[in-house]
Amino acid sequence: MTRPLLDVYNDYDSFCTKLTQKLSVYAKFSSFGSSLMIERLFELLFMHFESLIEEIFISYALGNPSISGSVVNRTIMLTKEEDIIRLYSGGKDYPDWTKWDFILSCSKLFFNPSPFECLANYMSILNELKTIRNGLAHISGTAKKKYESLVRNRMGYYPTAGMKISSFLMTNIATGRPKTYFQEYIDTTRIVAQLVCT
Repeated sequence: MTRPLLDVYNDYDSFCTKLTQKLSVYAKFSSFGSSLMIERLFELLFMHFESLIEEIFISYALGNPSISGSVVNRTIMLTKEEDIIRLYSGGKDYPDWTKWDFILSCSKLFFNPSPFECLANYMSILNELKTIRNGLAHISGTAKKKYESLVRNRMGYYPTAGMKISSFLMTNIATGRPKTYFQEYIDTTRIVAQLVCT
């Protein structure tokens, strides 16, 4: 049973508000425990956003209206959540709701026009989210190189001593600006959630 998208969006927005509050508390400390908590908060952001995208996609695929009350034009008429997931995932047990370009292209098969078109405008930031999540979840050389490349691209350099993911997340985006990379990721997922839900 799907929930109204207003409830889905409000729950996510509330989660982001609480996450920002927790983040401001942990940012005041510079301990190993604080570093782990910041990284855990990022993992929670990623998981909640992934779940949000899945729930919205399924809701629209079942014919439910957006927050504004408009119904998305479905090109594939399915009535069961399991059938939607099976079709979306190609029969795999665990569909990946973090392949942003796949979500966008798949949504164009399910809907006309796609309510997920806005993902194209945020693809770079969304890919950064996944790179950081992979850096936290995997110890492979590939995940490490992609993370280092992300830091180099965003900051203009990569510290020779290395940089913990929590340190990068809590770095201000530009000198004199109080917004951290972590806050930018929170804000971006909120914007995408709002755009997709309305």
